[in-house]
Amino acid sequence: MSDVIYYAFINYIRSCIITGDITNFKSNSNVTNILEHVTYELGLEYYKLIQKYTLLTSEQITAYCKKNDLYGEGHKYDYGWIITSPSNFRYLFHSHLILSHMKQKGQNEYCVAEIGCGYGGLCLALTELAPLYNITLTEYHLIDLPDISSLQQLYLSNFSISTKLSFHSSYTYGSNIASSNLFLISNYCFSEIDNEHQKNYIHKLFPKVQYGFMTWNHILLYDFGFNMIVQDEYPLTSNFENPLLNNKYVYF
Repeated sequence: MSDVIYYAFINYIRSCIITGDITNFKSNSNVTNILEHVTYELGLEYYKLIQKYTLLTSEQITAYCKKNDLYGEGHKYDYGWIITSPSNFRYLFHSHLILSHMKQKGQNEYCVAEIGCGYGGLCLALTELAPLYNITLTEYHLIDLPDISSLQQLYLSNFSISTKLSFHSSYTYGSNIASSNLFLISNYCFSEIDNEHQKNYIHKLFPKVQYGFMTWNHILLYDFGFNMIVQDEYPLTSNFENPLLNNKYVYF
C-alpha cells in the first residue's frame, strides 16, 4: 500500500470522527481502497462456502447483512435473494471459521483480542453469531490506530451488543489488557505490519494468548510462538508465483 493511499484513508477517517458523520463512509474511495473492496464475485464465493460449510439459515444470514448494511452506505449488489455488501459474506464466513475453532478447543466462554479491526464488522458478526455456536464472548478487545479505533467506537455504538467492548490504541500493543487466556484474532493485519511492531505484540500481548486465528498474507509464514495448524486461504484472495506467499488461515 502506498503512503498516499494510506494517509488519504487516515485523513478521511479523521474527518468522519471530527464531524461524527459516518453516513456514507463505506462507499468513499479512500475507504474502499482499504476496507470495503470485496468484489461481487468474491462475495458470491464466500456465500457458497457459507452454504457448504455452515448451518446458518437464510434468515440468520439476512439478519446480519441487514444490520451491518444499516450504516455507512457500502456498495451493495443484487445476489438474487438479497441486495447487500459482499463484505458481509466474508465477515460471516470468517466468523464461522473462528467460532468453529473455538468450539473445537472445547470452551464455551472466550475473551477476544483483535489486532486490526477495520470499522468493526467482524466484531459485529462474531458477537451476533456466537450464541448460535453456544459460545459466549465475555469481552472483546479491539486494538487499532487511534483514529480507526474512534471509528470503531462510533460505528459499533449504533448496535446493541451484550459483549463488553474495549478499545485500545495499537501503540500499547495490548499491554494494557488485563485479561489472560485470550483468543487472538488478526485478519490481514498482523502479517502486514512491520517487524518491529510484530515483535512488540509478541512481547507484550502474546504471553496473554491461549488460542487464536489469523488470516496471514503479505509475507512468508513464520513461527511466532504458537503450535499452529495452517491451511491455504479459501477462497484464495492472493495469487503469487511462489505459492508459499499466498494467503493462509492460521489456527493455534
